[in-house]
Amino acid sequence: MEEFAPNSLFAYGTLALPDVVDALTGRIPEARPASLAGYRCRLLRGRLDPGIERHPGSITRGLLYQGLSPADLSLLDAFEEAPYQRRVVTVKEAAGPTVRAWAYVVPGHASNLMSAEPREPERFTKTARGDMLKTCRRLRAAGPRLFQI
Repeated sequence: MEEFAPNSLFAYGTLALPDVVDALTGRIPEARPASLAGYRCRLLRGRLDPGIERHPGSITRGLLYQGLSPADLSLLDAFEEAPYQRRVVTVKEAAGPTVRAWAYVVPGHASNLMSAEPREPERFTKTARGDMLKTCRRLRAAGPRLFQI
């Protein structure tokens, strides 16, 4: 069985943008390309934000961040609010082992919030990135309380 890395996070959307993670946590953790089998990535209805949901045969590509602290995870939890839930998933590093890490998943009971549209990183970058970075910096400055999942 793969080892669980509680200080690791698989990111596939806005958190796969290092400047977003930096704006939230004040640093860019070590990151490696990785993929998540059995999940597909789609936009949430009416939003530019993607979500992942279970879908056999699909693969979602992203980054595996390592070395996250409990404070980092708390900030990320505050950023990734409903419908996302932080769950343990099995991720394959592009040039390494398979590990179990955290990921923000849209749970099955909220699948009606997923659209049929694939994620469009270029559209997000052009239209929403600046506002997203401001929101992230405000969230970090507010310093949400720490909690465990």
